Amino acid sequence: MVREPKQAFLESQHRAAFEQIANQEAFKVACEYAMLEMVAELPDPREPSNSWDSACKVAGARRLLDILATLHQAPPEMKSVKPPTLNYKV
Repeated sequence: MVREPKQAFLESQHRAAFEQIANQEAFKVACEYAMLEMVAELPDPREPSNSWDSACKVAGARRLLDILATLHQAPPEMKSVKPPTLNYKV
Protein backbone atom coordinates (compact mmCIF):
# COMPACT_ATOMS: atom_id res chain seq x y z
CA MET A 1 0.00 0.00 0.00
CA VAL A 2 1.34 3.41 -0.97
CA ARG A 3 1.38 5.94 1.83
CA GLU A 4 0.51 9.56 1.27
CA PRO A 5 3.37 12.02 1.90
CA LYS A 6 1.66 13.49 4.96
CA GLN A 7 1.15 10.04 6.49
CA ALA A 8 4.80 9.22 5.89
CA PHE A 9 5.81 12.47 7.60
CA LEU A 10 3.51 11.80 10.56
CA GLU A 11 5.22 8.44 11.05
CA SER A 12 8.72 9.88 10.69
CA GLN A 13 11.14 10.90 13.40
CA HIS A 14 10.79 14.56 12.34
CA ARG A 15 7.17 15.09 13.33
CA ALA A 16 7.74 16.07 16.96
CA ALA A 17 10.56 18.49 16.15
CA PHE A 18 8.58 20.12 13.34
CA GLU A 19 5.49 20.41 15.55
CA GLN A 20 7.50 22.50 18.00
CA ILE A 21 8.81 24.68 15.18
CA ALA A 22 5.42 25.11 13.49
CA ASN A 23 3.77 26.19 16.74
CA GLN A 24 6.30 28.94 17.39
CA GLU A 25 5.14 32.47 16.66
CA ALA A 26 8.49 33.26 15.01
CA PHE A 27 7.94 30.51 12.42
CA LYS A 28 4.46 31.76 11.60
CA VAL A 29 5.69 35.33 11.22
CA ALA A 30 8.62 34.18 9.08
CA CYS A 31 6.23 32.33 6.76
CA GLU A 32 4.06 35.42 6.34
CA TYR A 33 7.09 37.59 5.61
CA ALA A 34 8.35 35.02 3.12
CA MET A 35 4.97 35.26 1.40
CA LEU A 36 5.20 39.06 1.32
CA GLU A 37 8.74 38.86 -0.08
CA MET A 38 7.61 36.49 -2.81
CA VAL A 39 4.74 38.79 -3.75
CA ALA A 40 7.14 41.74 -3.87
CA GLU A 41 9.36 39.82 -6.31
CA LEU A 42 6.51 39.03 -8.71
CA PRO A 43 6.18 41.02 -11.92
CA ASP A 44 3.53 43.76 -11.99
CA PRO A 45 0.16 41.93 -11.89
CA ARG A 46 -1.58 44.87 -13.61
CA GLU A 47 0.23 43.85 -16.77
CA PRO A 48 -2.17 41.45 -18.57
CA SER A 49 0.58 39.00 -19.50
CA ASN A 50 1.64 38.69 -15.84
CA SER A 51 -1.66 38.62 -13.98
CA TRP A 52 -2.53 34.93 -14.41
CA ASP A 53 0.99 33.75 -13.67
CA SER A 54 1.24 35.95 -10.58
CA ALA A 55 -2.14 34.82 -9.28
CA CYS A 56 -1.19 31.15 -9.68
CA LYS A 57 2.11 31.66 -7.88
CA VAL A 58 0.44 33.45 -4.97
CA ALA A 59 -2.24 30.74 -4.70
CA GLY A 60 0.43 28.03 -4.75
CA ALA A 61 2.48 29.78 -2.08
CA ARG A 62 -0.61 30.28 0.09
CA ARG A 63 -1.44 26.58 -0.22
CA LEU A 64 2.12 25.65 0.73
CA LEU A 65 1.85 27.77 3.89
CA ASP A 66 -1.47 26.08 4.71
CA ILE A 67 0.12 22.65 4.32
CA LEU A 68 3.10 23.64 6.49
CA ALA A 69 0.74 24.86 9.21
CA THR A 70 -1.04 21.50 9.43
CA LEU A 71 1.61 18.99 8.32
CA HIS A 72 2.25 17.78 11.87
CA GLN A 73 -1.46 17.25 12.63
CA ALA A 74 -3.11 13.91 12.04
CA PRO A 75 -6.12 14.14 9.73
CA PRO A 76 -9.50 13.76 11.44
CA GLU A 77 -10.91 10.27 11.40
CA MET A 78 -13.75 9.66 8.99
CA LYS A 79 -16.91 8.47 10.69
CA SER A 80 -19.80 6.69 9.05
CA VAL A 81 -22.97 8.71 9.34
CA LYS A 82 -26.32 7.01 8.98
CA PRO A 83 -29.10 9.51 8.37
CA PRO A 84 -32.15 8.61 10.49
CA THR A 85 -34.50 9.14 7.55
CA LEU A 86 -33.19 6.23 5.46
CA ASN A 87 -34.88 2.85 5.65
CA TYR A 88 -31.99 0.48 6.35
CA LYS A 89 -34.22 -2.61 6.40
CA VAL A 90 -34.82 -2.55 2.64
